Amino acid sequence: MSKDVFKVRGNALEEEYFRRIDEKLALELREKWQHERDIEALKKESRIDDTAVIEEMLHVGIHPGMIQALTLVPALHVAWANGYVEKQEREAVLKAAESVGIATDSTTGQLLMSWLTQKPSSELFQAWEDYIEALHAVLDPLSFRLLHNSAVETARQVAEAAGGFLGVYSVSVAEERAIQQIDAAFPKAG
Repeated sequence: MSKDVFKVRGNALEEEYFRRIDEKLALELREKWQHERDIEALKKESRIDDTAVIEEMLHVGIHPGMIQALTLVPALHVAWANGYVEKQEREAVLKAAESVGIATDSTTGQLLMSWLTQKPSSELFQAWEDYIEALHAVLDPLSFRLLHNSAVETARQVAEAAGGFLGVYSVSVAEERAIQQIDAAFPKAG
């Protein structure tokens, strides 16, 4: 009789083991499918076909429906240039977000708020630079130039938002360097 108990218990343990393996494999498969759907959706949304750039965007937290967040990376880059975000810079970034249709209570708005609270890794700016380079290949020259001008102008507005003393030194050396990095990220027409 005790052999039957051990056999029943052994069968139950074996069934539990294989059930857990099946669940793990199913979860991995669902995650893989979701990742592939995210890649395709971001390719369509961004008009960029370079999978490496899309993978990089996913890695830094840009998912389908959040492409607008990339337009604010230059503003964030300048806001964090001095190592912290001042209240006026934060307000300038939020104003820029509102101007491109990002609501603070949206997923993209929440992502932006986290970037304003905790400095994003340098990978975010690198992903933005790669995104800009890929856009250069798909946008017409006028649209690309307008995007370039808008990114630099928004960055400058954020840099100037904190002011300075009586309008003097309203843009710090670090902020000016960040603006130059943004400008240099745009391939020149040639």
